[in-house]
Amino acid sequence: SANFPITPQAFQRVLSPSDDEAEQTLDLFISKLTSDGQLVYSTYLGGAKDERARALDVDRQGRVYFAANTTSSGLATCVGPGGALNEQVLQCQLRGGSDLIVGRLSGDGRALSVASYLGGSADDFASSLVLEFDNDKDNNVSAVYVAGTTFSADLLGSEPPASYREYRPGTGLCKIDKDVDLIDQRACSDGFLIKLSRDLDALIFRTYIGGDKDDEITAIALDDELADEKCSDSERVSGQCP
Repeated sequence: SANFPITPQAFQRVLSPSDDEAEQTLDLFISKLTSDGQLVYSTYLGGAKDERARALDVDRQGRVYFAANTTSSGLATCVGPGGALNEQVLQCQLRGGSDLIVGRLSGDGRALSVASYLGGSADDFASSLVLEFDNDKDNNVSAVYVAGTTFSADLLGSEPPASYREYRPGTGLCKIDKDVDLIDQRACSDGFLIKLSRDLDALIFRTYIGGDKDDEITAIALDDELADEKCSDSERVSGQCP
């Protein structure tokens, strides 16, 4: 909607124009409301193609960490003041047809302090984001976990992850429709779990989670010991997930 309620000082006040005149772009939005439903701030966030918000979490300073799916280029905060390259951003370019965009919005909704693509050469989709907090008096964010589903064997680079395991494409290709005997087939999907630094500028670990058929991670949570829970809710259970 081009007339979505957006506040005057928002980071992005106008719906992004589409690069295809025949189609309307789809932007995500982030809005903050008071406990009685009053609008504090609201902003668009998007590019020339489509963005879909999938998860967010809020730190103790009110800053919003979010994970979304995007097909737009130019969303990562790779160019700093004066046109200088921000080398702290993990991934500046859209790599596949659909990548994740992970970012942090200021507590007043006026600034996108950091945003990075996360993805490989195929399609990647976010489903969950969880913040980990320090067990100290300040209770600051110590890490950011992002999970979802990927078709990329090179998620976040070609080097294999130094963690659980590499991408397992399966013993055969997956049918596009599991209920119909179709000739058309595609690569199977895996779930993934990524742990990032609190400023989203360092990859702590990444891992694929799945078997020889389609697997999706739809949610994650942290236990009381601040250990990550890798829970795979597969659309089509492969029988080989941990």
